[in-house]
Amino acid sequence: MSDIPVSSVVQVIIGVAPTFPSRKGFGTLNIIGPSSVIGTLERSRIYNSIDGVAADFAPDSEEYKAALVYYSQSPAPQQLVISRRVATPIGAVLRGGANNESVVNNWKAITTGSVKISVGSGTTDITGLNFGTVNSLAGVAAVIQAAVRAAGAAPALTAAVVEYRDRRFQLTAGDTGPSSVVGFAAPAATGADISAKLAWTAATAARLAPGSDTETPVQALSASQDANQDWYGVAFTKEVRDTEAMMDVAAWVQARTKMFGFDTEDRENLDSLNDSSLAYRLDQGAYSRTLGAFNDVPGEYSAVSALARLFTTNYNVADSTITLKFKQEPTITPADLRASEKQAIDKIHLNAYYDVGGNPMLGEGWMFGGRFADEVHGLDWLQNAIETNVFGKLYTDGTKTPMTDAGAATLQQQVEKGLDQAINNGLGAPGYLPDGTYLQKGYITDVVKIKDHNQSDKEARQGPPITFKLIGAGAIHGITVNGTFQR
Repeated sequence: MSDIPVSSVVQVIIGVAPTFPSRKGFGTLNIIGPSSVIGTLERSRIYNSIDGVAADFAPDSEEYKAALVYYSQSPAPQQLVISRRVATPIGAVLRGGANNESVVNNWKAITTGSVKISVGSGTTDITGLNFGTVNSLAGVAAVIQAAVRAAGAAPALTAAVVEYRDRRFQLTAGDTGPSSVVGFAAPAATGADISAKLAWTAATAARLAPGSDTETPVQALSASQDANQDWYGVAFTKEVRDTEAMMDVAAWVQARTKMFGFDTEDRENLDSLNDSSLAYRLDQGAYSRTLGAFNDVPGEYSAVSALARLFTTNYNVADSTITLKFKQEPTITPADLRASEKQAIDKIHLNAYYDVGGNPMLGEGWMFGGRFADEVHGLDWLQNAIETNVFGKLYTDGTKTPMTDAGAATLQQQVEKGLDQAINNGLGAPGYLPDGTYLQKGYITDVVKIKDHNQSDKEARQGPPITFKLIGAGAIHGITVNGTFQR
């Protein structure tokens, strides 16, 4: 029988089309705190519930307290990031690999263990390690730590820490600051080598991290961003509250598509004429990406609660957009504000949770400079939605999007898809432009005709500009009702 394949006559080729890119999430807060639970090598962790946070952080930690406020909102957000700020100088770290020896009985069989470690400027052989009586991996780490501390006189060794955390063996030098260093482990001259069992060798270890001085909030913020960019809002735990560093954080956030939750306990911020207060200066600087909240009770996280409520907005659902005014803040104590103090914070666009006729509510839901939080949040979403739609069309087009009026129209359609969704979720609505033009759809788009498109942009394959105008739906925050009583 002939071995000539059918494909020599009929050839079928099936390619896999690229998938349409996903949109960014705008519902994740990053809480940055000083607890040592998360090391600088890891820097950030993602949580999906308060139970996950509780498994890592003690109930009295500020990270847990802020997370509890976050997840107490109703409806509750789905995701949270917690990041580490180095609050005091720390030593260099050798983070072992995940493929370490994790069976305790296999360690118990080792009575003459040894390992060569590199801490500080030299190497040290750690020998005579007897694990015969250990009952846990934490016990294995304790045996090694005792031997390391007894092996030298320098603080790098005498105060070194060996621990089993997050299913890895970790070595932290006893000295601190940028001069603190560690290296990979290797077999010692004598004894039963355990360097590979610890996953501390150059081939098996996860990472090395140098020592560090105390970080400023902005330094911690930048490091957190480098480690994990999948968050939109940020808030700090209370130890850096009302410090000058918060101005630096607000400036960092202002230059990015992010939001900053700023909590303050300083009653100087209740004076709208106090031009030295942080809130006054943030408002004068129009830091429109910073939401400030006054806390009457020290240590509470009102801004975190406000952002949690905002971040539950699902822009894919009809009539889902909200205003923060009138919203509840579970676990937050309403501030005891005089009417004059409320008027003062309104002037500098500082929010507070307070009682109105015995009803606790958040007011007014704005950012410093006077823009409302839901508007900033919604327009960030819309920008990303349109960017993703247009890029997705270009990216998934099997051939090309031609430089023609028809080609430009297909990209205009992608812009309108995002605008249609903005009308559907309530960010926009039919209404009038300032010139009196009524927009039935709530928006209008336009694209430059190819014949009018700049020739140099054509040659550079830069498409014709697309523009749009969208009528914002806004929200009613107050109303006046006039009536007449007729006898």
